[in-house]
Amino acid sequence: MTRRIQLGLVAVIVIAAHGLAGCGPAPSGPSSPSPVASSQTPLTPPTLSQPLPTVHAWLPGVVFDSNTNLSGFVFEIAQGVKVPVERAWVYCERCGEETHAGMWTDKQGSYSFKGVWGYAFPISVSKDDYRDSGWRDVILNGDTRFDVELKRK
Repeated sequence: MTRRIQLGLVAVIVIAAHGLAGCGPAPSGPSSPSPVASSQTPLTPPTLSQPLPTVHAWLPGVVFDSNTNLSGFVFEIAQGVKVPVERAWVYCERCGEETHAGMWTDKQGSYSFKGVWGYAFPISVSKDDYRDSGWRDVILNGDTRFDVELKRK
């Protein structure tokens, strides 16, 4: 196995054993460290010129790309014209460094997430008094603009 795969597997095992911070129950409390037998040497991280990507147990092999952004425009059609929808809630399960993020659109109906996990995932856009077709599948190709139309009830 390559060093990268080995470290990825160790990260997945450690995260799975301890749970994701903020995404599950809190640990039951501190425990004493296991003794290290004299024939064992403790694991130390390798020295690398480039940091290894972050891997989460719920997304095996999927890494966070801080350089790819998802943004767009939420609008409605009024008298044949696209009109921005301010304060629509845009939720993305695989956006942002914390693996999920949500935000309100601004006065121009715009939203923007910095950094994504993977290249294909759903987002949800909603606002009171608007019908919503539910989750929308997004496929990224570098920085991606994904506009969404909402319709009034």
